[in-house]
Amino acid sequence: MCWEISREEGKELLDNLLARAQREKDELQRRIDAEVRRVMTSLGMVPREELRRLEEQLRRLQARVERLEARLYELTGEEVEAPRESGAGQPVDLEPGVGDEAGEPPSDPRTVQEA
Repeated sequence: MCWEISREEGKELLDNLLARAQREKDELQRRIDAEVRRVMTSLGMVPREELRRLEEQLRRLQARVERLEARLYELTGEEVEAPRESGAGQPVDLEPGVGDEAGEPPSDPRTVQEA
């Protein structure tokens, strides 16, 4: 069986095949991204962008507390010693479930993992 097609028909066929391949690639990437997000969520992980947003928010809040403490010192002349929770100032485990029994996150997200 021998098929003959014109140059224009060949170009149109090739363009259609390439467009279809791109659509299928895009759909596969969308499905992979959705599955990765689902797995990350089930593991208690957050996207990097969310972590950066939360880190920036924490920096702003820490700076605000420092300004308020400085202002309070100006007004009262007394050092402000904020009550600290157990483990305050220690790194917080940002990977819940790692090293925990049955892969479950710690009951308190502020739990510090001892090395």
